[in-house]
Amino acid sequence: MKGERATSLLNDMLDRLEEGGWPLDLVDEILVFGSYTRGALNPSDVDLVVEHRTDDRSPPSSSTPCPTAATSPPR
Repeated sequence: MKGERATSLLNDMLDRLEEGGWPLDLVDEILVFGSYTRGALNPSDVDLVVEHRTDDRSPPSSSTPCPTAATSPPR
């Protein structure tokens, strides 16, 4: 993925978040990390952490990390 494409996707996501509405209004913070934040010209992905609240309309969720995230070798 080109850096410009990654930036465009992030901007689109932030625009949608600003529009709000359920469930987007439950998002408190977006953290971006990884190769994109280090300025890679062609990042393979964009790493995000989404901090959010839940409400009575939210489906049950698990706070268990993705198993592949814990076992994937570093790049």
